[in-house]
Amino acid sequence: MPRKSSQSIINIIKKRIYSHGRGWCFTLSNFIDLKNHEAVKKALQRLVKSGVIHRASRGIYYYPEVHKILGLIPPSLEKTIKAICDRDQIKVQETGAYATNALGFCTQVPAKVVYLTNGPSKKIKVSNRDITFRKTSAKNMANAGTYLGVLIQAMKFIGKDGFSKRKIHVLKSHVNKLTEKDLKGLKFAPAWIQEAIIEIQKGKRPKIQNDDILEEGNCN
Repeated sequence: MPRKSSQSIINIIKKRIYSHGRGWCFTLSNFIDLKNHEAVKKALQRLVKSGVIHRASRGIYYYPEVHKILGLIPPSLEKTIKAICDRDQIKVQETGAYATNALGFCTQVPAKVVYLTNGPSKKIKVSNRDITFRKTSAKNMANAGTYLGVLIQAMKFIGKDGFSKRKIHVLKSHVNKLTEKDLKGLKFAPAWIQEAIIEIQKGKRPKIQNDDILEEGNCN
């Protein structure tokens, strides 16, 4: 079979990018079927240089959305992380301040984001945000990618004695959204988290509520 020309490869790549639409975040692995790593790499470099696509981080590209006022919009952190997970064949779990902000326990958006992973530990920078992947145990990854998984990590970060009345109110709203499928993974959570969630489900006041805490919006 004749080898594809560089222009042919660029056209194939552009067609695939356009088919996914604006906002798509991707890596070289999305073109592995073309079987010419160097040609694909050079084609992506040319497309970056021409402004068709942009680079979110090393080896991570995106086809930017366009806002009539804000101009070019970079991909969401979630889309960027998904591209990394697809490329590296790993799972990740939001944790720390990022998890508490994502679920509305606090209002401050953390500059540093930490994900637990079953892959290797590493750090990258995406759109001026520091992203840390921290390798952890299989138990900590048991609920990776689930609603319960994010909730458990947020609760761990807040701590058993850190739940104000407002945070309990937020916690109740999330517990009420948990499905039977979610709850099957509750056995992997620390005992105090299991107990608190079960108490809320039964309509009881969870023992973790600390009325001495003055309300705050920051991710501590």
